[in-house]
Amino acid sequence: MLILQKGSFLGNIKHLHSDKGATVSVTNYYCTDIDASSKHYHEHPNLYFILNGSSVEKKRGCEKELLAGSLQFYYAGEQHQNIRKGFPSESINLEIEYSLLSENSLTEDKINDTVKLFPSVKFAIIKILKELKTNDALSSITINMLILQIISQLKGGKFGNASPIWIKQLHSLLNDCWNETVSLNSLSGTLGISPITISRYFPSYFKCTMGEYMRELKIDRAVELIKSTKLSLTEIAYTCGFADQSHFIRTFKQQTGVLPGKYQRLNVS
Repeated sequence: MLILQKGSFLGNIKHLHSDKGATVSVTNYYCTDIDASSKHYHEHPNLYFILNGSSVEKKRGCEKELLAGSLQFYYAGEQHQNIRKGFPSESINLEIEYSLLSENSLTEDKINDTVKLFPSVKFAIIKILKELKTNDALSSITINMLILQIISQLKGGKFGNASPIWIKQLHSLLNDCWNETVSLNSLSGTLGISPITISRYFPSYFKCTMGEYMRELKIDRAVELIKSTKLSLTEIAYTCGFADQSHFIRTFKQQTGVLPGKYQRLNVS
């Protein structure tokens, strides 16, 4: 069993940024890397974002395929194995030390509960990638701020036991119909909750408007499709429910900080 300490990964580390209790590592994996798929665990909790390629994740007796554009969370000490596919593969990891968690009253359980709920966490990681590629005098402070932005996002929302059951149901409904046009009345009828109640409490739990959240879901899906399929950007825009490509490009840039075409070519090696 391999134990990976701060800033250590199984592949070839191309970029490393470490400051104030957080470490960002960009790692490449090639078919010649003998240990790239070894079973291991990390010293610190970390977010794992696949930029290029894919892998089969094995943990707790289960396995699933992780495609480019997917984001996973691993607890400190959580044993797992990522069998690389589609070489060369590239990923970015954000390790968060316990000192930073403690300073922000953030727990691993809360990260695990929250990270998949809000696509904006993934978008902030893409912005970090852009800064690593830019690598100028302002990149370091920008990356630090983006990391704190992620911490804030992870703190800001959780659909836990104290949340109304209809909030969890609403989250599931919106994620199921992410590429459809939804109406407040139809959501109200399905949930049995008045439109006024939904409108009043939505920003408190989702930390944005419904329109903003639905656009985030569409771009989240686009992020995965751009790297994991051979669809054209026009086809992806249509698949993700955008009326035209210009609206898709504008929204993608607003959310991720990069144009979809640039993200498609993004490689920080």
